[in-house]
Amino acid sequence: MTYSQIFKYDISLNIIYDFLDNICEIKDNEYILKNTSYKKGVMLNYIDPFCKKVEPYYYVSKKHYVTKKINYKSLASIIRQLCKFKNVGIRSQITYNKSTYEIIYYIQIIDTNTDTNTDTNTDTNTDTNID
Repeated sequence: MTYSQIFKYDISLNIIYDFLDNICEIKDNEYILKNTSYKKGVMLNYIDPFCKKVEPYYYVSKKHYVTKKINYKSLASIIRQLCKFKNVGIRSQITYNKSTYEIIYYIQIIDTNTDTNTDTNTDTNTDTNID
């Protein structure tokens, strides 16, 4: 586990990805987090349960990130913190439309299958008797 001033315990990537699966679009092996994703999370009531689920991982002094009223900007901050902590690639793009702007985040999808046991019983040794 890497040292963090925000998180006191390691958090599973599955918690993050399960949440993002519910609210984000997926394109080119990346989650796309944008304002419509936030609105979908609010409408379908995904944001509050997610914040309650990740709250125990935060230090007491940093729990305000997940206990305050969550808007798009604060949700993006939480996701950025989690991605940085778990070394998940995240990039942003600012889009302008009629003198307003939106920051869209692209979050890399990493294979969460940590089972690296490749022990398969493939015995290719054949006994040959040469007389």
